[in-house]
Amino acid sequence: MQRYHFYSLLLGTLILSGAGVLGLQSCGGKDRKIINENPLVSQNALASETPSEVIATEVSSKNRGKVNLNYKSSWFGNSGTNRETAVQSWIDTIQVQADGSVYAYVGWDEAHGGRERSIYKNGKRVGQYSDKIKLDPHRAVVGGKAWKIKNAKFLGGNVIEREDGKCKITDAGTPNAIAPTNDGKLMVADNGRRQYIRIYDVNNCRPKLVKTFGEEGGVFSRGKPPGVVEPLRFYGLNGVGMDAKGNICVGGQIVGGGGWIRCLSPQGKMLWQVYSAGWLSNAAADYSTDGKVFYSSSAAYKMDYSRTKPGTEAGNFPHQFTINIFKYPQDIRATVFHFDKDKPVFQQPQDAPANKGAHYDPKPNGIMSVRKCGKVKYLYGTWQNGGGIGIFKADASGIFSPTTIPKDVDTDAWAVHVDDNCNLWVGKGNPKDGVLFYKFRGNDKQGNMQFEKVRKFSAPFADLGMIERIYYDTKTDSLYLTGFTDARPVQFGWGQVGSTMYRWDGWLKGKRKLHPAYPAIFPHQGYGEGSSAGTADGSKTKFDSDNSQTYKSIAWAGKYAFASFFSRDRPHGEKGVTDIYDLDTAKKIGSFKPGAALNQKGEVGWVDIINGNSAYLRANGEYVVSVEENLFNKYFLYRWCPSGNCQ
Repeated sequence: MQRYHFYSLLLGTLILSGAGVLGLQSCGGKDRKIINENPLVSQNALASETPSEVIATEVSSKNRGKVNLNYKSSWFGNSGTNRETAVQSWIDTIQVQADGSVYAYVGWDEAHGGRERSIYKNGKRVGQYSDKIKLDPHRAVVGGKAWKIKNAKFLGGNVIEREDGKCKITDAGTPNAIAPTNDGKLMVADNGRRQYIRIYDVNNCRPKLVKTFGEEGGVFSRGKPPGVVEPLRFYGLNGVGMDAKGNICVGGQIVGGGGWIRCLSPQGKMLWQVYSAGWLSNAAADYSTDGKVFYSSSAAYKMDYSRTKPGTEAGNFPHQFTINIFKYPQDIRATVFHFDKDKPVFQQPQDAPANKGAHYDPKPNGIMSVRKCGKVKYLYGTWQNGGGIGIFKADASGIFSPTTIPKDVDTDAWAVHVDDNCNLWVGKGNPKDGVLFYKFRGNDKQGNMQFEKVRKFSAPFADLGMIERIYYDTKTDSLYLTGFTDARPVQFGWGQVGSTMYRWDGWLKGKRKLHPAYPAIFPHQGYGEGSSAGTADGSKTKFDSDNSQTYKSIAWAGKYAFASFFSRDRPHGEKGVTDIYDLDTAKKIGSFKPGAALNQKGEVGWVDIINGNSAYLRANGEYVVSVEENLFNKYFLYRWCPSGNCQ
């Protein structure tokens, strides 16, 4: 459910204001010449088909033509798939039991039902513990004496003190969790730059460091690729503990969103680990790797397409974390959300308090693509609720950081797109404000993208009264716009794909014409009674969001567009469906649906963000489509080979 939509929209407004609050927009050239151009008006501009009720079943073979609709349904972004097995939205803290099981607490989980108090063992979620059990990572008893972390903030405190006030540990860095060892020592999870475990002898009032566990620096330890995960390279330490065999388990929040637990032998051998992706996020392919690496806002996943078992393509953990809060402390991808009494607050982790429920809030949420433009690799993404685009640059080690978008580049729209030539396209919501084209002209010394003077295409755009999404195909010189028309207007919601899609060919070459068979008509129909459930500001929706039909996200690749429903529950369809459209005929040719392991009892989450899916065509002809699944914090992965022979 959209718990923080209203509050995230506030953050999006700040980002788009150009005030420099979050560093996404800054100085640039002042005066740009605007070139006005008019697209052809559609001859079928007043198409008025009634909304079709789309039932998510594959198109029968007699209607498929030469297209093979056999596809593989998989996932990544979570060790589990459903209510019983999926890892929580994030993890506030852990407590290790003698038998090796790990209790993990989170103040809020999207699926609820007691999942806030989950139990993990041997790499699986195995149940939940009683709400009478309270976990306190900041307090531990050793030899009958209690120790406590003092001055705790979101990342940790600065002193560990015995509760009688007589003894202190002042060299523990940024202690964020403490626990006893089996032989009467105190383990400290240092969540500062060292990102490892410090073990102290506290038998007297002169605590002595006797051992460390893990590599100093965590995923940023010296001599190895920054951010790359290994068993003893930690990042985001919220908990530590030891079982009866001396095995050590660590865990916490993934920096940038999600949760993780890892259990290791006393010698540091990996025993098991689990993780979840950031709540309300999606991932997209790195074009320079032919889709062999996918990026979320905070992590890179190495894909092995030779694996055929569902859920195994990306392995059992992210390959690399791409946020370094110590090198880039103002990176908004590490924004922490919390409540100050009833007031929502967004802060950087070093400034945030240790409030209950404080967590990383993924920004940007919907990753559209990762590609090299000029000499720099960029990650492009959009926000949960607001329009615009976030652009992040990679350094030589693969760690990303924010870039500055010139002030006179107007990205305030739902419809934003970076094409294969690195040019930026913006379709303003009101067609009267036009379609804006910014031609890429290189990188500045700081690695920011630079653009030529804006080229403006003026309305009308057929009969579109609202522009919601935009895509330009460099290979065919075709521009696609989606949105709403007077004949098929918006009935409910915001940030949706729309009811109609148009395609014009010859867009930049000047011989612009509407492609035959367009417009494509999309389902958009409200059903049921509205509710205030899940709306942060308490307002009532016009229709039942769960039952209504509308696309929340659309992605283009090769010869097809992939449109994902927001929800659409029975009796008006099935959840978790992504429809496939042939871009030549403008017709729907079939649908992707999550397999049985991913859709138990109809429990599938919403596509809750505006770019909640992404699509990529690999060199071998295989399409890989990632779709947000917000209920259990993962990404559906669909693999489709239309030819039936993608080697």
